[in-house]
Amino acid sequence: KFLVTLMAISFLMGLVAPAQAIENGDDATGSGFVVPITMDKGNGKWGGCSGALIAPLIVVTAGHCVLDANGLLTKNVYVGVAGSSASSITLADKISTIQITSTFKNTPTVDDDDLAFLTLSKPQSLSTPIVLASEKQITEFKNARVSLKTFGYGVYGDTSTEVTTTPKSMEGTYSNINSIYTNSAYMTSIKANACQGDSGSPILNITASQVTLVGILTGGAGSVKCTKKSTDGTYLTLFTLVGRYANLAFSAATDVMNSQEQLMNSQKIQLSGKD
Repeated sequence: KFLVTLMAISFLMGLVAPAQAIENGDDATGSGFVVPITMDKGNGKWGGCSGALIAPLIVVTAGHCVLDANGLLTKNVYVGVAGSSASSITLADKISTIQITSTFKNTPTVDDDDLAFLTLSKPQSLSTPIVLASEKQITEFKNARVSLKTFGYGVYGDTSTEVTTTPKSMEGTYSNINSIYTNSAYMTSIKANACQGDSGSPILNITASQVTLVGILTGGAGSVKCTKKSTDGTYLTLFTLVGRYANLAFSAATDVMNSQEQLMNSQKIQLSGKD
């Protein structure tokens, strides 16, 4: 068994603070796969995370990214435009609803079922269709140790003072190490590692014909702010297998349909009231 204490890699910040990027990653400005997230933690504290845009009005992120300082769902979560600067997020970017796994527990370290679906208040452009990995694909990907790629807005290193607000990406492979956490797996990389603020980043398998969302990044073996190397010299990043939570995806889609129906009904009422 691979035993390690893993840290949840969201981060706390003041009202105006940097959302930086994966250590040793490549610039991913303008990527349509990842969105910056800011949430109100209460008591003047704000947090920063990343998220995966899977539909014009639906984003998936880590469950611990939508909780306040007391471990309760925060009332204020804001999602910026995919691939844009995190500093461009405004109060107008507040989300509509949150669907979180009922079994997730907010602890200082990573826990099981760390996942949440967010319904946006305004649609974004989804330039590339994304499919959720099926159970069969998850098994095939692990056995084949397929290539994976992630995009995130995390800090740039344990001690770095560089301030950037745009995302970076890193590549790795699906690890054959079994996770000790429910419905999760590892990505391994020899070059780059995830840092605080990368929680919620999409873990993707990208081929010439399809982009598959395999999971949502949730943590890593803690150094200071970033993942530390394993004994074999690689970095292990934990992710939650998103395809196993189709019920939450369906619930988020239902929220979208309900909100659109309410909007259309409101418009009908307004029209019927005109002379």
